[in-house]
Amino acid sequence: KESNHYERNLRSDASGELLIKNAQLRHAGRYTCTAQTIVDNSSVSADLVVRGPPGPPGGVRVEDIKDTSVMLTWSSGTDNHNPISKYTIQAKNILSEEWRDVKTEPSKIEGNMERARVVDLTPWMEYEFRVIATNSLGTGEPSLPSPRIKTDGAAPNVAPSDVGGGGGSNRELIITWTPLSREYHYGNNFGYIVAFKPHGDKEWRKVTVPNPDSGRYVHKDEKMSPFTQFQVKIKAYNNKGDGPFSNTGIIYSAQDAPVSYPEDVRAIVLSSSEVEVYWKLVYLQSVEGYQVRYWRVKDKEAAAQRVQVSSAVNSTKLENLFPDTRYHVEVRAFNSAGDGPPSPHIDVTTKKAPPSQRPKIINVERSNSHFIITWDHVKPLSNESAVKGYKVYYRPNGEIEGNLLSTGQHWIRVPVPKEGEYIVEIRAHSEGGDGAMSQITIIGTAVGIAPSLLGLLLPILSILAYLEF
Repeated sequence: KESNHYERNLRSDASGELLIKNAQLRHAGRYTCTAQTIVDNSSVSADLVVRGPPGPPGGVRVEDIKDTSVMLTWSSGTDNHNPISKYTIQAKNILSEEWRDVKTEPSKIEGNMERARVVDLTPWMEYEFRVIATNSLGTGEPSLPSPRIKTDGAAPNVAPSDVGGGGGSNRELIITWTPLSREYHYGNNFGYIVAFKPHGDKEWRKVTVPNPDSGRYVHKDEKMSPFTQFQVKIKAYNNKGDGPFSNTGIIYSAQDAPVSYPEDVRAIVLSSSEVEVYWKLVYLQSVEGYQVRYWRVKDKEAAAQRVQVSSAVNSTKLENLFPDTRYHVEVRAFNSAGDGPPSPHIDVTTKKAPPSQRPKIINVERSNSHFIITWDHVKPLSNESAVKGYKVYYRPNGEIEGNLLSTGQHWIRVPVPKEGEYIVEIRAHSEGGDGAMSQITIIGTAVGIAPSLLGLLLPILSILAYLEF
């Protein structure tokens, strides 16, 4: 609010003052004070000059556009009663919205100058420019931006980096690099020239990759020897010419796929759904891993499932198999060039399924510091594995960790919990795996009960052990 800048103070009947607070450039001008009586008046005037930072320069124009420089001209703005000491030129390009100071010739632009050359620009890049004036009281507001211009194109002067590659399929040479970003294209029709040759050859073979975003070239040659050492270098080009070559990299052509298969393939049946497969490693060849294929005898080979492991591993577990089912199993080595031949397949039959019947808990009895839990014998079906014993898992309620017990009987003794509830899980065990589970909850010794009453409560504690089927 303009009135907030002015404050009038009366010192006495004969004098006073006008105080201008936080004076702005707009407050400059002629101020008149008038004294008035009933018979006459008298006035006196004074001119107020407010000094401050310069105003924005005007008329910014771009001339003499070259690939890395332009000539900038402008007209001086108001100096606000303090001489302009210097100018600063800023620019921004289409890749960034941030205004940045730029290098100029001369490097220091005196306050009496109205033109300067901007240097070290990027070729074939769109720019806008603005000018800022400075005096001893501060830096003023920037000028309006110049019209957008594009610098002239030039041949690239930056080489691609991270030149490498190798591997690939049989009879292939893969060459890779990091593409140059847009600011280094410097012109139209940008692309890459890839040069490569076998180590020791004199002639470089060159191919053109016209895609500016590409970072990969695959050379195929049926006459190429596997795992041959190549030298490779890459440069960028555009409609103005070629850039410098990168440093020379060393890569190798693709190796041959393995020609031998793993020997001595064998399998151990672990359960109705798991089989462990073993084999001898393939040596003296480039092997990146092994693939185990397996399928049911009644299915076609196209339905085979696959498991892959690293080249240092000579076994793997096949899981989620069907119970009492015959499978074909084969193993082959592989690398980046492809798969080797398969081993002669072997046949393996999984165990029958574990018993589906749960153990039926028929009695829970408290005996001093133990509970005795009894259940009926589990009778497997004809397509299920015979029962070899029982597994009992004893754990605090709400927790996972506990004690695993085993027995060949139809009963088990577990300690009375010192406090809280414990879960007892019971299941039949067979060569096909573990069967269905029954569960019971038992309750620990009551806390704070007199010993004389504890004997009376023992039968009740046994009853509190409840069954879950």
